[in-house]
Amino acid sequence: MLDLRRLEALVAVADHGSVSAAATTLGLSQPAVSHHLARLEAEVGMPLLVRHARGVRPTAAGDALLVHARGLLDRARAADDALGDLRALRTGRVDLLAFPTAFVDLVPRAIQHLREEDARFDVRFGPAARGPALAAVAAGTTDLALVFAAAGDTESPRLPAGLVAEPLMEDPMLVVLAREHPLAGRAQVSLADLADERWVLGTARGPDAIIRRALVAAGIDPSDAIVTDDLLAAQGIVAAGLAVTLSPALAVAHARPGVVLRALAEPQLSRRIDVVRRAADTAPAIRATTGALRTIAEELAG
Repeated sequence: MLDLRRLEALVAVADHGSVSAAATTLGLSQPAVSHHLARLEAEVGMPLLVRHARGVRPTAAGDALLVHARGLLDRARAADDALGDLRALRTGRVDLLAFPTAFVDLVPRAIQHLREEDARFDVRFGPAARGPALAAVAAGTTDLALVFAAAGDTESPRLPAGLVAEPLMEDPMLVVLAREHPLAGRAQVSLADLADERWVLGTARGPDAIIRRALVAAGIDPSDAIVTDDLLAAQGIVAAGLAVTLSPALAVAHARPGVVLRALAEPQLSRRIDVVRRAADTAPAIRATTGALRTIAEELAG
């Protein structure tokens, strides 16, 4: 089996044209490089380098070996990098900010996925709206942010400089009805079907801002809605037959008994969920966390 250190010495001498230059590049002494070359020539049983007026050059055997040596060294470096990435996943921490409903299913399952993949770094997470979450990533006080915008919305605020966003999934809005509601037997329900219903909505922020705009566009006045930002309370109000609502699918991944979830007929409504990081930050733990979020997002999107 050829020694990688000796192959590295051969490549360095061939690239730089002299033993002294190769020694400087490798951080070795000239005698050490010469020793590696001598041992390599002894192993293969033929000369690999020949001296000339300007230094050294490979022989025919040296040229043949160099082709394979470069490939072997590239693969060895790639293997070392891969193992380094795995070692990096044993320690450290990733800080994640996200909108609250991401913690119903997406974030917990992503962290569980990391544990199943034997990643041992710590993931610290907390809730934050889009603006503060992006500002924290830009400032370097958090590593990743999960944010959303209405699907197809071209007017969402631009990302701060130096940040990149990766789309994870489309999160559709579902109609939430009491199990005994007259429309509960349908597979799809339109906003027009709900024009005369009482609504329960959150305050006019987050996904509820998207929902309120859609209601107004459909000619439904949401000003008389029951208002609560508590998702369980909203489902309880719906289950009691007091109102209907729209909810992102992520938020009702574990709907309470007494309610049914139905697809929203045209016009369909959804929000686009992105994971945002600093463009220059490609640490293994950040890549692994982003990959886990992507995997679970794909599962949830079905």
